This record gives sequence, structure tokens and C-alpha cells, in this order.
Amino acid sequence: MCALLFIGLGIHGDKGIPLLGIDALKGCEVVYVEAYTSPLQEDVIEALSIHTGKEIKSVSREFVEDGRVIINQAGKKDVALITPGDPMIATTHMDLRVRAEGKGVKTQVIHSSSILSAIPGETGLHAYKFGKTVTITRSPPASLVSVYETVYENLVRGLHTILLLEYNYTTDLQLTPRDALKGMIGCEEDVRLDIFKPDTFTIVTSRLGSLTQSVVAGSIESLLDREYGDPPYALIIPGSLHFTEVDA
Repeated sequence: MCALLFIGLGIHGDKGIPLLGIDALKGCEVVYVEAYTSPLQEDVIEALSIHTGKEIKSVSREFVEDGRVIINQAGKKDVALITPGDPMIATTHMDLRVRAEGKGVKTQVIHSSSILSAIPGETGLHAYKFGKTVTITRSPPASLVSVYETVYENLVRGLHTILLLEYNYTTDLQLTPRDALKGMIGCEEDVRLDIFKPDTFTIVTSRLGSLTQSVVAGSIESLLDREYGDPPYALIIPGSLHFTEVDA
């Protein structure tokens, strides 16, 4: 039976994909990879092609969101969509899966590691103490109020907040931790709930899963002048800390 497979690449480049995913790709007639949810190097795609013996075509967000070509092909042959991290973290992919099933196309998901699952382990924060995750975009402070409110609501409940930083695949533009923090400081000047203050304890992660990954923590003031290297990035605003989290 023909099917549409969503295969997670994980966070370790071409070496992060599960063996189950490699085996599945070898049996697919059409293989796509999307690089709009996270930066993806061309050498990773080339390595995957060597591992699987398949031609792998990079596709845009618009191609996946439209989905008609993928769904039509999957009705006639086995088609795979490789995604950075875990496939179903992105709502775009879930929407495509639901639409495919609605058309009678069988789907399968092969999960992998994600920045959302790696952050607790790399920071020592308890996984069950994270609240709603939100993305910071390159926007004026007034447009960041919804982000600010999410952090506030999580803090009220004692929960940690993951702030993902915008990546624009069309321009290869990645919002940096410095610019994200400056944007939230500007938002603080408008909202004034004393969340993004100079001494607010914040964690910055870069390139989790890579050999050059970085996890840096400190006051916002101390983090503004640091260099964080290449993306992807995330910020974490911790809520109340259990003593074991402090130790970790």
C-alpha cells in the first residue's frame, strides 16, 4: 500500500536520523526534505542521499503547505518528507498528515529528537515544568506583547518558558539571541511587569546536538554582549526552580 512517511532527522545532522528512518527511505520512490523550520546544511542532504541511495529534493514551506503534489504522489507511490528535529512539532506537517489521511492516503511518522526534548536534558530543568512554548520574531516591541504575556502566564504558574528564535529560510535570516533579548527589553518598557529586567536569569542555547553546541546562563545584562556562533538558537526563562534543577 502506498503511503506518506514523515521522518524526523533529529538534531545531530545526518547522523541523527533513526535507523528505522534510513530503512524506510530506501523503500521510498520520492524523497523530500524541508529546511524551513530549521537551518539545514547542504552537506547533510548529500550525506543522507549517500546513506539511502536516493535523490533528495529540498522543498519550500509553500510547497509543503500547499501539499497537493505530495498527497497526489503518495496516493500512487511511497513518498517521504524528511524534517529537522521531530516531524510533528511543526503544525504544518500535522496539517499535511490530516489532509493526506482525509484523502485516503496512509501515513506513518518516524519520530526523532527535537530541540524541545533536548533542552531539559542539556539545561537540567525538569521536562514536566515547561509551559507554553512561543517564537520570538523580528518585530517591533509592541508586536512582542503576546510573547511577553506567555512568559508571564508561565511564570505565574511556576513554569519555564522556551522561546524559539525566528528563522526565515527565504532570506537565511536568523534572529540572534542579542536582538531577541533587546526586543523583549523594549517590550518590558511598555508592559512593565518586571519580567525582562537586566538581572533576569536567562539561558541561551545554540546548536543543540552538534559538536559545537553551547548552553550559556546568566543575567540578561551579561548575555547581551556575548557571541553565540551559528544557529539554531533558543532562550529559556526559568520559572521556580526545584533544588535538583539548581544542582543540575
